[in-house]
Amino acid sequence: ALGVKFVQEVNAVSLAVETLHPSVKSVVELGGQDAKMIFWIKGKKISTMNDKCAGGTGATLDRIVRKLGIPEDKARQVGFDPSRIHPVAAKCGVFAETDVNSLQKAGIPVDEILMSLFNAIVIQNLAVLTRGYTLRPKVLLLGGPNSYFKGLVECWKHHLKRIWEEKGIP
Repeated sequence: ALGVKFVQEVNAVSLAVETLHPSVKSVVELGGQDAKMIFWIKGKKISTMNDKCAGGTGATLDRIVRKLGIPEDKARQVGFDPSRIHPVAAKCGVFAETDVNSLQKAGIPVDEILMSLFNAIVIQNLAVLTRGYTLRPKVLLLGGPNSYFKGLVECWKHHLKRIWEEKGIP
């Protein structure tokens, strides 16, 4: 009725990135309920998506931030310090919440718990969504969590720098 054409979500993101950011070689989009990566390798576009559960996405972050009672403005500003990380499983939101409960009971400061969650989400997405590919510069971080949480972006930068150093990627 409107005369519009349907474009699948990953294709829409790809087209937007190709048009607005042609030098980008990798995209990481963390949504509320899913996560996706897009790689441009030797002229081919390869996409991967976590659509089976919300672990490692904004829904997990939102739920845990509320649980920790961190005001939104403070949660946004929590930075990332890899020396203050505690074990958190992000494969599943329920597992992450269980680990957060244990850290809370142990008296770990809430900013360290949030940093640990950022770390778990980044590691989870690097382990699962890359599917053997390497995020290559320039990487574009999209989606609410990557836009909203300063510490999450810092965590991506920390891990990508380490990976690129290991693989000799400038």
